[in-house]
Amino acid sequence: MEPRLLSTLICEDILFNADNALSLYRAVFKRQTSSVFPAQMKCLYAVTIWLGDGRVDQRVLILSPDKSEALYDCFGQIQLAGTQQVAFANRFQWLVWPAPGVYWLRVLNGQQLIGDDVPIVIEAEPATQGSPV
Repeated sequence: MEPRLLSTLICEDILFNADNALSLYRAVFKRQTSSVFPAQMKCLYAVTIWLGDGRVDQRVLILSPDKSEALYDCFGQIQLAGTQQVAFANRFQWLVWPAPGVYWLRVLNGQQLIGDDVPIVIEAEPATQGSPV
């Protein structure tokens, strides 16, 4: 069976237990807000779930909002187990978001694009109004 990407999740923390079962922590990532830019983020995980036979040479990119530049690049090799789903996590540390916008997470097997790019929304916190005098 040809390798097939079943899903891609983005979250802030994960844990694999002794049985290699995956737990996601701090919810699935949807957006990040910051009051200053460039903004820093300590950690972000891209978790992929695969099915099939053989090996996947996974590459995960975080792209600029216009998709013209790879800001972060992570590699990993995954050995698939036939009809059993295999989870794999790429960890990105100390990310710097230059400006608010929609950034993109892209998954590849070698050089082949797999699935659709996943949006990562980085927003500026709304300015707070001063108290009336």
